[in-house]
Amino acid sequence: MYQDETSCLFPCRATVVVNHPGDCFVTGNGKEFQLCKLSTLAHIHQFEIPCEPVILFPKQVSFVEDGSKIVTGTDHGCAEIFDTNTGKFLQSLRYTKPGLVQTVTVC
Repeated sequence: MYQDETSCLFPCRATVVVNHPGDCFVTGNGKEFQLCKLSTLAHIHQFEIPCEPVILFPKQVSFVEDGSKIVTGTDHGCAEIFDTNTGKFLQSLRYTKPGLVQTVTVC
């Protein structure tokens, strides 16, 4: 899938969000997201959306809970939550209607 899985300099990235205190960033292409170390660009985890995307359209991602989790949009009417320490999928936040959840905002 990647030419070099130890680096986050992957082609065709559409979304990037930085967590400076955690020295990491997440980048995505609409199908999966990568967590990488900011200072070295080393690959840490890959987060794969549980459902295959309908369209490869950029979806937003946000760090939550002091960087211990990320929330991503999907095109299946839900947002997905992942653990940044393990890379595991945690939960789907379903909307009442199917469709694109492109923008994610957290408080």
